[in-house]
Amino acid sequence: MESAMGMNVFFVASGVVALIGFVVRDVVMSRALFAFAIGLLIYGAATSGLDFMLLLWGFMALFVNLAVIWRVLAERYTTPLTEDELALKKELPGFSDGDFRRLMKLADWQTLDAPKQLTEQGTPADALYYIVAGSAMVNKSGTEIPVGGNV
Repeated sequence: MESAMGMNVFFVASGVVALIGFVVRDVVMSRALFAFAIGLLIYGAATSGLDFMLLLWGFMALFVNLAVIWRVLAERYTTPLTEDELALKKELPGFSDGDFRRLMKLADWQTLDAPKQLTEQGTPADALYYIVAGSAMVNKSGTEIPVGGNV
């Protein structure tokens, strides 16, 4: 009875920590909380003499979480951001470091030396444009509207 009671305490603690992990936005912190929750569950199961398969799956889940944490940290910190990327990051403070790096993997940087028409009124745009440095001119229904930092 006492070992079952001990397991219940670790089971409840594990559940609480896992629930906290679901509300944390940072991927690494969330995964770390999941790993800690799994560790609590494994410890409770091991001290209660529970089934080997429960322990095996617990260790597998723990190692998968640790592998994901390792991969995310490696993606975040191994490649430094370029000067242009750093300038853009300052303009987009709502992105976490990891989300911003994922956005940069999708981005196509362009440096224009001459004017270029990016889209046309009435035609759906196929891309999102963000001016990091310089300016642009928007022509809407014959009215020219300057946009950008160097207008």
